[in-house]
Amino acid sequence: MKNVTHWLWLVVPIALAACGRDENVGQGGFMADTLAGAMGTSDVAVIMPPGDTGAAAGAAGGMQTVQFTPVGAGGHTGDVMLHAAGQQTEITVRLSGPQSGTHQGHIHSGRCPNPGGVVAPLEPITTDASGAGSSTSTVSVPMTTVMDGQHVVQYHTAGGTPGAPVACADIPQHTM
Repeated sequence: MKNVTHWLWLVVPIALAACGRDENVGQGGFMADTLAGAMGTSDVAVIMPPGDTGAAAGAAGGMQTVQFTPVGAGGHTGDVMLHAAGQQTEITVRLSGPQSGTHQGHIHSGRCPNPGGVVAPLEPITTDASGAGSSTSTVSVPMTTVMDGQHVVQYHTAGGTPGAPVACADIPQHTM
């Protein structure tokens, strides 16, 4: 009986929020303001089962963010935001590191730290004197393919042809 009571505390505010206005749908995705009001707080947390990283929730909403892992001694960090755009994927990359210049990037098959071949080129990132830069690319690869658990985003040292990798991000598998 206690378990039923605990579930009611979780379900009732969500049900109340579902009856609220839908002005926040698509702007945070979960009607967070309405849910927060129903719960009498301004802080709302999404509770996930143990071990759930939220990758499926992000992909289901059409957006996923992953973090770069530095490769080699370069110390480059940043993040990759993937957004479904019909049969294409929009990829926004923010890169930060000690080396300024133009960095070539790609979607590769495989997993970090030793990915396979190039699947799709990404727009280069020109970093400023502080080593920070960003770019947005649209690739002709559906998000469901990009998020099959067998792809990475990798950026390389500054220079003409892609040099050694400086940052790599495993794109998680999305299953529904």
